[in-house]
Amino acid sequence: MICPHENAAIGMAHGYYLGTGKVQAVMVHTNVGLANAACGVINLANSNIPVLIFGGRTPISEHSHFGCRNTPIGYGQEMRDQAALIRESVKWDFELRLADQIGEHVDRAWAIASLPAERAGLPELTA
Repeated sequence: MICPHENAAIGMAHGYYLGTGKVQAVMVHTNVGLANAACGVINLANSNIPVLIFGGRTPISEHSHFGCRNTPIGYGQEMRDQAALIRESVKWDFELRLADQIGEHVDRAWAIASLPAERAGLPELTA
């Protein structure tokens, strides 16, 4: 489902979990998208609500790779440690740098999110 804002997306995932008991997933834009979602992520963590958070990243290469940094916006959106925005409220975070890592790490994030909460938090995966 496409949402007009990250706050709405997080809130909908929170509510859907409360209604179904199923782990949810939310994808947000790089830096400002995750920043917009941060308050909702803290609420999720404090309520022990499992949601996978997928935060976009800027390209990692200047050329030669699909999706390389070929426009100036890639420089303005770069953050050194994007996951730091929510790290204290998550169970696990991992930054994907290669597409072939997606399957195994999404599976791991889902497994971690599905575990009973030892402390408030949820997995955050940046790609």
